[in-house]
Amino acid sequence: MADAPAAGRHDVPARDRWDAWLALAYEGDGRRTVLRRLGARGPLYVQRPFYPEGARCHTYLLHPPGGIAGHDTLDISVCVREHAGALLTTPAAGKCYRSAGSEARVLQRLEVAAGGALEWLPQENLIFNGARAHFDLRIDLDPEARLLALDGFGLGRPHSGETFEHGRLRQRVAVDLRSIAGPQPLLRERFELTGGDRALAAPWGLKGAAAFGALYAYPAEPELLRWLRARLNDSIWQQQAPVVLTATLIDGLLVVRAMATELEAQTLALRAAWSLLREPILGASPNPPRIWNT
Repeated sequence: MADAPAAGRHDVPARDRWDAWLALAYEGDGRRTVLRRLGARGPLYVQRPFYPEGARCHTYLLHPPGGIAGHDTLDISVCVREHAGALLTTPAAGKCYRSAGSEARVLQRLEVAAGGALEWLPQENLIFNGARAHFDLRIDLDPEARLLALDGFGLGRPHSGETFEHGRLRQRVAVDLRSIAGPQPLLRERFELTGGDRALAAPWGLKGAAAFGALYAYPAEPELLRWLRARLNDSIWQQQAPVVLTATLIDGLLVVRAMATELEAQTLALRAAWSLLREPILGASPNPPRIWNT
């Protein structure tokens, strides 16, 4: 895992930044998964790991400021080593505040070794009107690894009458599979949305959705995709979570996407998909983090 990044950005005074860096490494000790390495700088750290499922290590990521603005950087690295299992989530949604022009960055790097299992389940990122943010999610998987990863966004604050009229959101997602010849790309995505852009309402864009996100699951087979699609189309489930859902399979990587006019509907849908996939992907029954209920 990489060492701590160089502090901040050279063109912005340190007093105007609130950068944070966190590096976590999990490994098995023969009985359970333990957090062997913890590197941190700035307002980003974790609570004491706990074990509601026995051997699997649950960890809450804490960012006391609650949000980021222009110039700020959150840099998070997570490494799950051989035959270790970890679940990470956050106690609340992340927030990107209005910026006068500078861009906030959220960098997330996830590595899972052979026999390792990672559940990356942060709560949503709320992009306030006028925010300028760049999210970069990079996932490096061994072919024998297992993964369930959530990545969700909410635009503006619809319940307060605030829409995303100004600002910019950029997102990059890269999922690689390790091989003897080097990293094998499974997924490459780039997304950019400008406040007030017609893509927010266009049929070929977000269709008026104020929330969108994805769940990534590995490894998966066509049979699992067909089974999941049947459940996604179930009319009872649709009534419980009124949201547009799709599922695709890319070389063993299952991607579930959601769009909704309300953030809660998107959240419930992706969590429902996570609950359905936990047994076939991880061999574990659904066990939602307790913090989701607070």
